[in-house]
Amino acid sequence: AWLALGAPFAKAGAYPAALVHFRRAVECDPSFAEAWCSLGRCYAALDAWSDARACYEVAVGRDPSHLPTLHALGLVLVGAGRPAEAIRVFEDILDRAGPSGPLLARLGRLALEAGDYRRAVVFLKDAMKLSGLPDLKQDMAEIYDAMGQAEIAEFYRQEYEKEYV
Repeated sequence: AWLALGAPFAKAGAYPAALVHFRRAVECDPSFAEAWCSLGRCYAALDAWSDARACYEVAVGRDPSHLPTLHALGLVLVGAGRPAEAIRVFEDILDRAGPSGPLLARLGRLALEAGDYRRAVVFLKDAMKLSGLPDLKQDMAEIYDAMGQAEIAEFYRQEYEKEYV
């Protein structure tokens, strides 16, 4: 009931009011993973990354197979500026759900942000194979520029321009 009472507040962006109801929901049933997720979403919307992370970690502990909760935890880690930890979470999703273009693209971009160019190249090449998203070629150009390989970077820029310009 508390979860249902808080939902309209969260939907309207009245997160402090929603938090009151969602906190009551987890107090009444601490094993209810969806209540922890709702609480985490509110904290994330308020940029309270530490609180959001704690809620999602509890939710994952209650229901470790719920991939949307793992995904939300990964996004919170990205928002909190923790790319290495986010990579571990998204790799866990990759292991459980199998490869997808958007997930591999996210991993590639996070690896780039973390300065792990080798892994970024691997993830993004796999993402391009699965999704064919042309904007990934811009990411590849950025990686090769960062590695000092201007010719390869230029190749990817030209490939991108063929499709978008």
